[in-house]
Amino acid sequence: MKRSTRLTHVRQLALGVGLLGVGLLTGCGVALSTPSSATDYNPPPSIHGQVNMGKNNIGFSKITIYQTVNTGTAGPDGRYTGTAKVLGTTTADAGGTWAMPASVKCSSPDMFYVVAAEGVPYLGFDTFTNEPNNTKTMMMTAVGDCSILNQSNVSIFTNEATTVAAVNALAPFISVSGQTVNVVSSATNYAGVNGVGTAASAAGLKHAFANANNLDAYDTGVYNTATGGNAIYEGGTINMPLLGTLAYMQYLGDVGSDAGGGDYTYRDQLLKLTTPPGGSEPATTLEAMLNIAQRKYNIANVVPLWQLTQTQMPHPTTTCQANNSVGHYATYNCAPYFPQLLSSSNLSDFSVAITYPKGYGQTSTGQGLAYPLYVALDANDNVYVANASASSSAKGNVIAIESSTGNILWTSNDDTGSFKDPRAIAVDSQNHVFAVSKSVGTGSPVAITEWNASTGTTMQTIPTTGLTNLAGIAVDAHNNLWVTSGTAGFAEYTNAGSNTYTAGTPVTTVALGQVQIDQNQNVWAASATTANQMYFLPNTGTAAAPAYASPVKSTPIAGTGHFGVGIDATGAAISMTAGTGTGVYKTTVTGTGASATLSASVVATTAVASPKQGQTDGIGSYWAVDNASGKPIFRYVPGVAAAVAYLPCYAEQGGTYAGAPSGSNTSISCTATGLSSKLDLAIDSTGSVWTTGAATGVVTQILGVAAPTWPLKSQAKHGVMP
Repeated sequence: MKRSTRLTHVRQLALGVGLLGVGLLTGCGVALSTPSSATDYNPPPSIHGQVNMGKNNIGFSKITIYQTVNTGTAGPDGRYTGTAKVLGTTTADAGGTWAMPASVKCSSPDMFYVVAAEGVPYLGFDTFTNEPNNTKTMMMTAVGDCSILNQSNVSIFTNEATTVAAVNALAPFISVSGQTVNVVSSATNYAGVNGVGTAASAAGLKHAFANANNLDAYDTGVYNTATGGNAIYEGGTINMPLLGTLAYMQYLGDVGSDAGGGDYTYRDQLLKLTTPPGGSEPATTLEAMLNIAQRKYNIANVVPLWQLTQTQMPHPTTTCQANNSVGHYATYNCAPYFPQLLSSSNLSDFSVAITYPKGYGQTSTGQGLAYPLYVALDANDNVYVANASASSSAKGNVIAIESSTGNILWTSNDDTGSFKDPRAIAVDSQNHVFAVSKSVGTGSPVAITEWNASTGTTMQTIPTTGLTNLAGIAVDAHNNLWVTSGTAGFAEYTNAGSNTYTAGTPVTTVALGQVQIDQNQNVWAASATTANQMYFLPNTGTAAAPAYASPVKSTPIAGTGHFGVGIDATGAAISMTAGTGTGVYKTTVTGTGASATLSASVVATTAVASPKQGQTDGIGSYWAVDNASGKPIFRYVPGVAAAVAYLPCYAEQGGTYAGAPSGSNTSISCTATGLSSKLDLAIDSTGSVWTTGAATGVVTQILGVAAPTWPLKSQAKHGVMP
């Protein structure tokens, strides 16, 4: 299939944020290109910035320009810490404008960002136009690669919208101390080769900056409606009501209150409500928003924070916000960020998600997202989705999404034969995508289908003689394929070189589901029956030259729905079950080789009703989807007694709000059901969780909630941050 042209512009919707005649915002492009080698850039005189508080300027902010560094340390909390490089400082004028200091020098492929601390709010037409300096105001913009400094007429916009975009997209990479904001990463999760990850080096920080610009381009200060896409669909839908709510929340902290004269009642409420359990009150409004972004599972004040955003500013008596039309948002006394979440009834956290809509990726020969089932990532965080036509599938195909832009890389041709009923999907380190089908068309053998990861061209089908009802597939470090059967057993397909595979003798066990390979090249598979056990194929050789003994099974695991498995950094298996005696199970190995024994025990409780496939992130947290209707995504955090739940405000396709562009796909509130028919998820090097909602036909990326991980599973670096 033809690769789509990468879009550098994103679709946007104005949020009523006045530009105040600055005349600096000359474009909406998101510059993400990277030169072929490290290059120093000095900014031309035409690079300027603008700081706004809502739709009004904020004067005399302290501006700091930072450069990211690759000397950060991966911490046990799933975040990188370290000290970024200060490139220069300046001060905005009374109108909030500033010029890039001539001394700034930035070296690509490093990235840079701007922080604006303090400032004097100007409230436009209100009677109290000149407020006292708000010492606790702080905002930022995640700009991007240093090569942006080589462009002419660049404008950098900073406000609450850019701040919310930055802290959510960069959550695993940011640390704040007072007015110092450090964005760092380790060398192995930095810019990769020419800004792109390889099998040996992920590029999470680069990708995270792209995510921030997908939400709000650095030169606009305005949320995007979508990440981009082809001529038929807009691309990944941005959940604007959630982002508008978060931005308005910070705005209330920056403006202080509607009383004027240095009354910071709303700011003090924001800082108090975002204080982490047992922690210190945030020193700035940026730190408050970062606390929300980094602590979604233990922010206890979700509803009170939402209730704070019901405050209308600056005059509580105005009615214009209730009458949502574009004309009203030009009025100075309406909330500057819109739309907002209409209700808190279904709001359990503030997870920011991008949703890829039903139909996305459609071509003349391949269906778009219809019933997406399983998902996998390559070393560059590109996303590959096994896509059926319906619950009783008549055809299947694969859709590849370039995750840094949201653009379609390719859509494979519809397959009504060997891939008519798609199941699990995996990617190897040789640029190949593999997936299996539960059932096949008349006369078609049960097989593994292989595609070229760059073009989507079907390369071959590999017959799976002796296995039926295929359920899982994994690729090991030697690019051998491991396939499980939902009827009974598994088999290895050895990579013999030259893209040929030799089928091993199927091993009969019980019905199996997800399969994973640990760092010692042992093979783990979860049973898919009511007699729950973990199956383990011990490697009696070495990691470089594996050899296998007979499979070993664990002690019984209580409950039902045991289907998924993840591997932690110790080589233990993590899984979830439902029903009596349920919870999160950890299965450990005693002994080696043929003498190995397995023991499974409960390590946490969970409310999961129908667990399916799962993955561990960079600190060994186990993430699993719940296939039951209206249920969230669950995460077991090591050491936490109960698994925590995430129910992001998934964008509802087809929903509209007053003032939205005609035909836009935008949610109007949180939805209680979210994704339905969830079967699989994957975690990338930014800490984003990608999951499928088969019945709703969408794929969703939840930004920055997990610990960054190695996206290519054949690297077998489970529970280790890049």
